[in-house]
Amino acid sequence: YCKQFCDDANMEITDDHAEKVIQLGAAMARTTLRTFGAAAKLMILETPAAILLYSRLRTVAGTSELKAFADDLIEHESVMRDWFKSELDGESDGGRGVFAYLERHGINRMEAVTRRPHKVKKTMPHTMEISDTAKFENSTIANFGFK
Repeated sequence: YCKQFCDDANMEITDDHAEKVIQLGAAMARTTLRTFGAAAKLMILETPAAILLYSRLRTVAGTSELKAFADDLIEHESVMRDWFKSELDGESDGGRGVFAYLERHGINRMEAVTRRPHKVKKTMPHTMEISDTAKFENSTIANFGFK
């Protein structure tokens, strides 16, 4: 669904690049954080900064699609934070807000929890091609006022 967000915001991203980004995040979580609790704590800690970043994106966005994209990112951060907090507090909400968010984007509960087959060849998680990095650094999101 991240690919769809980029498409809706008129941002170019290939399926392969989107998959690489997802795989990098998953590899980082597995090797660096190692536990759900550690990932949850980090996400909760990072949420205020992420929301500030996406709020800034919304403010400077030149199109209604990019503003909608920023709003979606803010909502995503909030529902993930709420779910993680409920898990850490021992009062799980079962990811209710996360699943509701995904369903609004056309992804049902079964699709959300079903593992996708990997299309990308196995590489070391830290090996992003220089051209991919340059594309990101020159992208709309990377250059909206934060350097």
